[in-house]
Amino acid sequence: KGARRLIGSTTTSETYYSFKELSKFRDGNFVWSVSILYSTKDGKQIKSPPASTSFKVQAPKIEPPTPVAIQPVNGADLVMGEKEEVLFQWEKNERAIHYQIDVQEKSTNRVKPVFQKQTTEPNALFEIPLTVGEGVFYWDLFIFYKTWDGRVVRSNPIRNEFSLKFRFINESIRWSGYKAR
Repeated sequence: KGARRLIGSTTTSETYYSFKELSKFRDGNFVWSVSILYSTKDGKQIKSPPASTSFKVQAPKIEPPTPVAIQPVNGADLVMGEKEEVLFQWEKNERAIHYQIDVQEKSTNRVKPVFQKQTTEPNALFEIPLTVGEGVFYWDLFIFYKTWDGRVVRSNPIRNEFSLKFRFINESIRWSGYKAR
């Protein structure tokens, strides 16, 4: 029939028990047993044979939340000027515990991680480090949310691509010569 695993045990003087550790349940069949503990006239503890019954758990089928990106839009060309930062924004999701954004540089043979942030806000400001040059980048957005049994899990990501370009200002510099006295 398959292996059995004890997921809980308690002793109570009540005729009921509420099992609250739902995270220990997964889809499947379970057996619960109850025995009576009593004392004989001479004080000896005796346990009755267990009465058992089975039940089935089927988790509710709830669709995971889907991240919705706002900016930068897929395929955006971002020209950096005085400030070298990118604001990432997405739609707030009511089921979100927090969000995670991963920014990666796309190269010809691999994807190189550049930035990662977890936040409870529906945006993240990415200050571009000096080591990042022009190029094509991906940003992946994940939603962390609670399942029916209280576990925190990560959604599938939404991936957008954007490119960074830097504006170079070529100004001539005038030098003035001063005669030393």
